[in-house]
Amino acid sequence: MSAPTTTDRIQKEVTLNAGQSRVWEAITDASQFGEWFQVKLEGPFRVGETVRGQITHPGCENIKAFIDG
Repeated sequence: MSAPTTTDRIQKEVTLNAGQSRVWEAITDASQFGEWFQVKLEGPFRVGETVRGQITHPGCENIKAFIDG
């Protein structure tokens, strides 16, 4: 049994069926990011700032999202 760890993050690796330019576009534009990852963000991505939002995936609508930039 491994020792418990403490972290404030959940990480997941995902393979996307899209070209590099399309992926870059989606992860740098908050509205496109929201469409891909089912989250409604309150504003654009800005370096060094946190964008807040609401998960829109069915059954998870009560979960808040915080994305550090």
